[in-house]
Amino acid sequence: MVLFCLLTLVLGVTTTTLEGTLQQRQVQHDNINKQQQQQERQEELVGWERKEEEEKEEEKKQDKESEVEIIYEEKVKQERDKKNRDHEHKEKEKKEEETKNEEEEEIQEDKKRKEEEEKEKEEGEEEETVVPDPTTHLYYEEVDGDEVVREYLLLEVHPRTALLCPKGFAISKIKMVLRAGKEFRERDPTLAIPFSHWLVRRGINKGDHDDDDDDEREKEDSQRVQTKCDTLSRCLGYQACLFNFGIEFCHQDPLPGQRKNLHVMLTCLRDARLLAEMEAVQYDPEYVLKIDRRANYVLHLTYISRLEEGVTDYSLTEVEGRETEEGGGVQCKV
Repeated sequence: MVLFCLLTLVLGVTTTTLEGTLQQRQVQHDNINKQQQQQERQEELVGWERKEEEEKEEEKKQDKESEVEIIYEEKVKQERDKKNRDHEHKEKEKKEEETKNEEEEEIQEDKKRKEEEEKEKEEGEEEETVVPDPTTHLYYEEVDGDEVVREYLLLEVHPRTALLCPKGFAISKIKMVLRAGKEFRERDPTLAIPFSHWLVRRGINKGDHDDDDDDEREKEDSQRVQTKCDTLSRCLGYQACLFNFGIEFCHQDPLPGQRKNLHVMLTCLRDARLLAEMEAVQYDPEYVLKIDRRANYVLHLTYISRLEEGVTDYSLTEVEGRETEEGGGVQCKV
């Protein structure tokens, strides 16, 4: 009994001891878990703080990089603006210099042109004869001899033209030369060479003409160059010829872009003298009779202008002729 009681006591004490030990261990375990949890929380907190710091550092870094980028872009922009301003300034200076040079060149060219014009004018006054006013060429005119030479200046700016012989005379020769500036004559020397359309080149007797050498020279010149107005040949044999002068009338434009001034020297022969000279050089009798009839008429040459339609082939211009009796369609002065 006593033994049982002792065992029971020992077992109770042992059980109590074991329970106490288990409780202590549980407490220790709980403490360890708490410490581990606290440590993990501490480490997690430290991690968060470190992450926040890293994020802040990254933000600072990015801000700094952005600031550097902004500063760089600003500097690039400033440099670009400076280059643009310098370029604009240089271009402005260059343009001003070019304008100044152009103005100086224009002044020099204008001065040179005026000098050349003055020189050309002086030379032209010596080279070109003064053409009489066409109103001085009369229908009724007392003429000594059988030949009259009249000069006309055909102007494109004043196209209405009348080539007129005195009463009892007919057109036997039309000599023409294109008036052009010195620079055009130097470029094309043939412009200064006259061309002649004629019915008869020489008189019946050589002694009747003091200018036989001139006639021969005109013949040679006309073989070297072409006519400047072939339509004028249709006026030969008539007492007078009326028309509007121009490039369409002449079927050509010998000086493109320039106003044409054609100096015409009209040789008029007395009707009987003209027929005698034609017979002397053995013209066909029917043609002589045709010219004999013409001598009593005035020829009107007309055409329809196609310039406004853009036609540039002047050879296509159709020039029509109409005859009126001598003196009926022409005033005393033209």
